[in-house]
Order: sequence, then C-alpha cells, then structure tokens
Amino acid sequence: MQKEILVLAKSYKTGGFCIVGVEVDKGTDGQRRLTRRWIRPVSRQNGTTSGSIPSVACSNFSVFDLIGIDLEKHQPMAGQPENWQWLESAIHTLAPKPDRRVLHQLANCSAAIWHDPSTARDDQISAPHTISMGIEHSLMLIAPQNLVFSLELQRFGNEVRKRIFVSFTHNGQTYRRIAVTDPAIFRVFTNQFPIAIGACARKRLHHGDNYWLTLSLSPCFGKTPCHYIIAAAVIDHTGYLNRTYG
Repeated sequence: MQKEILVLAKSYKTGGFCIVGVEVDKGTDGQRRLTRRWIRPVSRQNGTTSGSIPSVACSNFSVFDLIGIDLEKHQPMAGQPENWQWLESAIHTLAPKPDRRVLHQLANCSAAIWHDPSTARDDQISAPHTISMGIEHSLMLIAPQNLVFSLELQRFGNEVRKRIFVSFTHNGQTYRRIAVTDPAIFRVFTNQFPIAIGACARKRLHHGDNYWLTLSLSPCFGKTPCHYIIAAAVIDHTGYLNRTYG
C-alpha cells in the first residue's frame, strides 16, 4: 500500500538513513490532512526488519517534504511500534508541502519524554522499563528551550569520529547529552569541532530556541539491553536550516 508521510527526520543510520514522519490522509474533498500517526519505514537487513533505508532511495527529499512511499505491512518491534516494512520501491516527493505551522500543534500535543529513573543517563531507557511502563510510542516532536549542542571528537579503536550531543529543557525538566543523528546539524558545525580528542565545544544555533526536535527511541542493544533517546532531526521554525543544509 502507498502512504503519504510528512518527513520529520532523515537521520544517519548504518547503511543509509532512518526516515520518520507523520502520516497524511487525503479526504473525499481531495484535501490533505495531517494525522497524529507516526510511521518509520524500515528495510530487511540481516534477517530483521529494522534496517535503514539506503541513501540512494532518499536522495530526492529532505525534512519537511511530503513523500509517497510503498509499504508492505505494519512491522512493530519491541520499543518501536511505528515500524512499517518498506517495499524497496521508489520514494516520490509530492506537492504541495503542508503549512509549517501544523508542527506547532503537533509539538504542543506531545506526550512526556521517556524517562527511566533506574538508569543514570537521561537518554537511557531499560528494556524492562519499556515493558513495565507500557511505552506505546518511540517518536515525538517537541519544542525545547535552552538548546545547546556539544561538539566532540571521540576515538573508537583506530578511528576518530565527530559526535554531537544536545542538551535542552522541556516542560521544566533538563535533558543532557542526547545524541544527535541529523546530517544537517553536522553540516552546520562541520568546521567548528575541537582539535583535541576528548575536548568539547558548546554551540547554539542562530535562531535561539525557535526549533523543534524530532526525538526517537533506538532499538534495544548493549550488554545491559537498553533503548536510547536520539535527536533525529532539528527543524527550524523558519525552514532555513533544513532548506539550506538538509
């Protein structure tokens, strides 16, 4: 079946991109209406249906584009009930784009951000907690305050990687060191990373707090299995960031 999705994240994921968005319905009058149904298309990789969408299939669209995508079936997994299996066909960009103001409504209606008091990190949700608390969503859009990005160089074996984390306040609660996987943010800050491994450079974007964040829960992994909160997209209220760097 083909679904229309307003893309609210196109973030780095091994082998390609993780695409997430909100489904758009077309009424009998022909008008498109934004729903509150999140969708995460996934592909088959290594015998599972949690794989990324290949880069070549994602080259013609960016965040806040409206796309038509062929999905085979709903394929929920633990901690990620919004997953749908992609049919590996072409993804089409549709027109017109929705009014950006619709995101204000979506962000204002978000549930509380996931939190697990049994873990020591703001971004870490244990597998038992997702079950015991009956967490039924792994995607949300929020309007954060005090948005600060931390740019770091980290060594992984013989490789040095650029990492970006974001800290922010939401509903009076501060969240620290949430990993950012939005390619646009890496492009914005590409020449502003510290030189020394282990050093940290803190940066803010030009429009202050006039941004939305698309947050996602990762699949469960690690020696002590946990899901991790990821900032999958940073969306500029004016559209400049995503239009220029997306």
